Amino acid sequence: MAATATLSLATYNTVQISKLETAIEAQEAKTDLLTDIANRHEQHLHQLHGLIDGIGKELQVVKLQQTFQVRVDRIVAQISSDDSKLRAVIATFERIIITAFN
Repeated sequence: MAATATLSLATYNTVQISKLETAIEAQEAKTDLLTDIANRHEQHLHQLHGLIDGIGKELQVVKLQQTFQVRVDRIVAQISSDDSKLRAVIATFERIIITAFN
C-alpha cells in the first residue's frame, strides 16, 4: 500500500510539475512578445523624436526667414522714405538755384 501511495504521489507530482513547466513556457512566450513589442515601440518613438526635432528645426528656419523678411521690408520702406526725402531736398535746391539765377 505504501508503494502505491508513493507511486500515486510521484505521478501527481510529475503531472503538477508538467503543468507548471507548461505555464512557465507560456509566460516566457508572453514575456518575449512583450519585450519585442516594447522594443518596436521604442524604435518608433525614437523615429518620432527625430521627426519632431526636424520639424522644430524647420520651424526655426521659417521664423528666421519671417524675421529676415520683416527686416528687409523695413529697410526697403526706410530707403523709399529716404529717397522721397532726398528728391524733395533736390527739388527745393533746384527751385532755389533757378530763382537765384532768374
